[in-house]
Amino acid sequence: MAVDMEPQLSEKIESSAPTKITFWRMVFDQGVITQQIIDHPYPGSGTDDDPFAVTWIADDPRNPMNFSEVKKWTFTMVVAVATLAVSLVSSAYTGGIQEIMLDFNIGQELATLGVSLFVLGFAVSPRQYKRLNLALRNIPQGY
Repeated sequence: MAVDMEPQLSEKIESSAPTKITFWRMVFDQGVITQQIIDHPYPGSGTDDDPFAVTWIADDPRNPMNFSEVKKWTFTMVVAVATLAVSLVSSAYTGGIQEIMLDFNIGQELATLGVSLFVLGFAVSPRQYKRLNLALRNIPQGY
C-alpha cells in the first residue's frame, strides 16, 4: 500500500535535456548529437520503401519554431541589412566607373565588367552555395 503512494522513480528524475542553449553554442556547435536525438522514435523503418521521417524533438532548443519573436525578427533584420549592404556596394562601384576608366586607362566595356560580374554573382551564388552545402553534408563526421 505504501508503495502505491510513493512517486514513481521516472517522475523524480528531471529531464537532462536543456530547454535553452546559448547563442554562441548554437552557432559553433552545429553537429551536436545527443542521446535524446539518438533515442527519439522517428517514424519510419529506415528502408527505401519506408524511410525515416526526421522531425524536431519536442522542446528542442535548436528548433527555430521555438525561438522567441525577438530572436526571429533579429535574425531576419540582420540578413535583410546584410543583403541591402551588398546591393548598395554594387551601386557604389558604378558611381566611380569614370575614375576607374581614367586611373586604369581602360574602356567602358572593361570598367562595366566589374559590376556585371557582381550581378552575375547574385544570380549564380545561391545555386553554388546550395551545391556546396549539400556536398559538405555528405562528408562523414570527424573529417
